[in-house]
Amino acid sequence: MTGARRASVMRVPQGAPPAPPSPPRGTKRPSALEKHRPPSPTDIAPKIDNNIDNKIDNKIDNNIDNKIDNKIEHRSVSQSGAAVRPGVVPMPFKPATHADPTFEAARPRLFAIAYRMLGSISDAEDIVQDAWLRWTRARADADAEIREPTAYLARATTRLAIDRLRQVKRRRETYVGPWLPEPLIDRDLSAEREPPSASEALALAESLKIGFLVLLETLGPTDRAVFLLREAFDYDYAEIAAIVGKTPTNCRQIFARARKRLAADRPETAQRGRASRPARRDSPSPTALLEAFIGALTSRDLPKLEALLAEDAVFHTDHGGRVRANRRPIYGANAIARFLLGLLKKLERDDGALRTEFAVVNGQLGLINYVDGAPLSVIALDINGGVITAFHSINNPEKLQALAGSAEARSQS
Repeated sequence: MTGARRASVMRVPQGAPPAPPSPPRGTKRPSALEKHRPPSPTDIAPKIDNNIDNKIDNKIDNNIDNKIDNKIEHRSVSQSGAAVRPGVVPMPFKPATHADPTFEAARPRLFAIAYRMLGSISDAEDIVQDAWLRWTRARADADAEIREPTAYLARATTRLAIDRLRQVKRRRETYVGPWLPEPLIDRDLSAEREPPSASEALALAESLKIGFLVLLETLGPTDRAVFLLREAFDYDYAEIAAIVGKTPTNCRQIFARARKRLAADRPETAQRGRASRPARRDSPSPTALLEAFIGALTSRDLPKLEALLAEDAVFHTDHGGRVRANRRPIYGANAIARFLLGLLKKLERDDGALRTEFAVVNGQLGLINYVDGAPLSVIALDINGGVITAFHSINNPEKLQALAGSAEARSQS
């Protein structure tokens, strides 16, 4: 009785799960052995079937929901230009697409800004695409009013390029060998048509040249943007200040410092005071000089080849550690001439079929070299005083992908 009385006053701990209900009277209690008996296949089969059915049903439902959401979201992006939450019907608006005349009119300048900021065609194209997305979202916003579309697009492109440049600068610090920008090739002026004239070769701005873009790498992202907008695109300081988020006075000071720094780093400035071959009075045109260079190289005429180069000429090679190439620049007319003849001899020894085309590379006369139909290098030439003063050779396959694609397409046609 004492034990029963104690049991009757025992309290259940707070928060403990309730005790399972006792089986009805007359029901046989399972033994300890039966409690631990593994389930039979007949017990498992219905559970497995139900689980499989539920998973299949859920997967089908999710796929259907995702397709519907994607369709709604795609329709929202393609029509309004701004991604909206799935299931939300956008308000009526004027559609903005790549055929938008306002954007298409600004596209060349936007690409020009992005390419000069980044030195990469693919990155510049991505920036222009991102600027278009911002443009379409802004136009779809009923509360937004864009009074100056051109200024808005230039500001969006420049700010996107500044952010991207901060990211790529970290990678370029560990780049193997000299870094050169991705070549911008004018395919309409290749050797398959007429060789480019001197006026056509020099028509593009100074800011597009390979050597100048390399110099711009010494500037920070914001300084580079201020300098380019003022020097290359002739923006006034008030416009530049609105784009980069600084005062006009600050932009004026940034531009002055950048111009002074770049002037000190220019090769022609560094070469002052050093002995150099005087400029020829009867200097040939750039096209004639390039033709003479190819002729001397083909005939293996070392003295003639050397005479076409400046005594302090330099040969830069961008390989990125992807292909075998010189890891350091080559200096001097004699060293460069011997290097070129040795390279040509090596190609012949390896039975490589070399084909060279004339092209305009970043506004400069240049060469596209193919070996067995595959692009080997793109070379932009600096010409001054009737002689070649610098070679900028891009050998990194990653920077020749577009060229490789066009060569493959032409071979299949």
